[in-house]
Amino acid sequence: TRSLMFHHQIKLARISKIKSKSYRKIAKKKKMANKLSIAELEQIDPEMAEKEKKKQEAKRVQERMSLRHKNTSKWVKRQLRLAKNNPAMRTG
Repeated sequence: TRSLMFHHQIKLARISKIKSKSYRKIAKKKKMANKLSIAELEQIDPEMAEKEKKKQEAKRVQERMSLRHKNTSKWVKRQLRLAKNNPAMRTG
């Protein structure tokens, strides 16, 4: 069992090092194919489907609140650039 755990750990480390966009895309599709869709889950277990919806919504909100989406719009980039030279803009 120890050797299996070791090999599994090495495999995970190798996979986590892969930065390829195409690899990530394929892995994501494979992961999504294994999951049941909300509609299928609703037919099987409505309560579980509701939990899954809330979980996905919370994940979406967390993603939107993360730094990944903060300063990407044209307007925000422009405001940040102008705020460097204008102290009145910085205070808001």
